[in-house]
Amino acid sequence: MNLILFKRSEISTDGKSIQLQDKDPRTKHIFGHLRKVDGDCVTIGIISGRQGKSIVRTKGDVGNRLELVLDDDDDVDDEGGTGEKSSLLITHSNGDSNHHEIVLVLSLPFPKRLKGLWAQITSMGVTRICIIRGMLSDPNYRKSSVVTPQVYQPLVEEGMSQGCHTKEVAVDVSVDEVMSRGVLDRLGLAAATTNATTTTKSSTSHDEIRIFLDCGDETMEPLPCRQVIMNRLSAGSQTTTTAKTTPGINKKKRIVVAIGSERGWTDDEAKLFHEAGYESASLGRSILRVDTAVIAGLGIISATLDEIEREHEKMKNGEPKDSPPRKRKQNRIC
Repeated sequence: MNLILFKRSEISTDGKSIQLQDKDPRTKHIFGHLRKVDGDCVTIGIISGRQGKSIVRTKGDVGNRLELVLDDDDDVDDEGGTGEKSSLLITHSNGDSNHHEIVLVLSLPFPKRLKGLWAQITSMGVTRICIIRGMLSDPNYRKSSVVTPQVYQPLVEEGMSQGCHTKEVAVDVSVDEVMSRGVLDRLGLAAATTNATTTTKSSTSHDEIRIFLDCGDETMEPLPCRQVIMNRLSAGSQTTTTAKTTPGINKKKRIVVAIGSERGWTDDEAKLFHEAGYESASLGRSILRVDTAVIAGLGIISATLDEIEREHEKMKNGEPKDSPPRKRKQNRIC
């Protein structure tokens, strides 16, 4: 639990404190793991809000002995720009205001495997998860409780806590029918098409990249995942010298990555993805398990986007592109 998360509904009506019960896992974490005592500070986050400091106050009444007093020295706009005020003092960036977002489209895998993936996925900063039913997914899996909010929501929040993310993760489950262009359009996952009868709600730009992970076939092997992203961002750069130095800077990037279930994607699904504006990408020649492919793919995508973001910051600060990295961050203990 690298960041202790709370819902807005848990904040007191005056916006100044949060009450926790003795049996709450977060109470046990604060007292047992972090070994905080009365008057100590602890870093917390509000889902769909920000991170900040709170002060631990122990109370005498049994069952409700912990109160977190929120630091209200400064007011700041909440994430999302609603204009409402938060009583949390911002002490550092939580990384959720980056210039990019990652959307994972996952073909419904074996339920036990998916249950183990929820927290792993959200710990890596994914902002939206879409579970669809591929042609090779077992249709019986759609009846599993693992795709119900009662099961996945606590796991989603566990992953957010692990990765220190407060941006709420959207989850869409569409497993009643096999994946089709209609399913992708309804979920806003396909490139925009406009004709006399239909207009999809997605748009195509160099700053919105769609890829699907695939091993290819005997005649064609897809490019490595990182190279596909860098090629697309480079293609979308401005014509100025500055823009060419760092691909795709200055604009928010949205990466949509589709990963198949246990047996991958069929040839028909690969064709469908290409028609929907996706490019095939590879994680190498090894045949991977679904959970390995998900973690490896998200790790590569996240690291690539972070690399671009770092180069952008160096340029803004007037640093040489090949300047040495800044001091390594310490492991955070909240």
